[in-house]
Amino acid sequence: MFQNFARRAVEDKVYKVTYLDNLKMFEFGPIFIGNFRIYEEEYTIDLKNSSLITADVEIEFQEETTVFQIDKDFITLEPGCRGKLTISAAPAEVGIHNSVLLFCVKDNPEIITINIGCSGVVPVVEILPLTKQIEYGKLLLYRREDDRFIVKNDSILPIMWKIRNSQEFMEDFIIAQTSGIVPRQDNQVVPVTYIACRVGVISHKTLTIDIYDADGRGEPMLIDTLYLSAECYDVMVECAYENPAETYLNYGNVKVNSTVVREMYLLNRGKYNIYFK
Repeated sequence: MFQNFARRAVEDKVYKVTYLDNLKMFEFGPIFIGNFRIYEEEYTIDLKNSSLITADVEIEFQEETTVFQIDKDFITLEPGCRGKLTISAAPAEVGIHNSVLLFCVKDNPEIITINIGCSGVVPVVEILPLTKQIEYGKLLLYRREDDRFIVKNDSILPIMWKIRNSQEFMEDFIIAQTSGIVPRQDNQVVPVTYIACRVGVISHKTLTIDIYDADGRGEPMLIDTLYLSAECYDVMVECAYENPAETYLNYGNVKVNSTVVREMYLLNRGKYNIYFK
């Protein structure tokens, strides 16, 4: 009946859509909670009539449930034939959810039962650094500076992250990845390089990161932001001469063994101090 089968459940191991024989339970495992069954998970079981007569089977849950659903409540199986039943689970609240599925075969007093379980969970994700600030400082024109942010997934399930406004950063930054999937209890480092190609100040430019389930379904489960700051400056130096009409040092006629001094001036038109030698 179940393709995924474990004879004995191992403690602390996460089982997904698996029948646990020692617990006599089909376990959907952890599922992110959400409205409108947005993170619904399905599993199709195979039913076989091994008898010599036609079997009419009524299928229902022992108690009313909004977490679990089946795609049909009646099925007819000819002798030696197979049928399929799809079970789905979609918790709306955090915690463990259990139900019992009943198979009632016409003219057979024995009712077949299957225990079904799942657990509703929420994403636990951090975007590092915790300060939410990435500061590149002051860079000379045409220089570059590397930094990074980290997507840390402490959830029991994998998650997908996606930068919502990556197009806004294309002129000044190189972002190695704009989306990715982070396994459970893992993290991903995403390099972000500032390219100082335009003179000016970038102050707390907002980078928005959306967190989804691994399949990217529905609206973001979480939204986080980082603030990027940087400054690109240029060195602007002018030379000034004693005679404004000339663009060179004119020493004129100099007598042998005599010394003539001319002065020139370096004018710093930039924002910051410069050094020369």
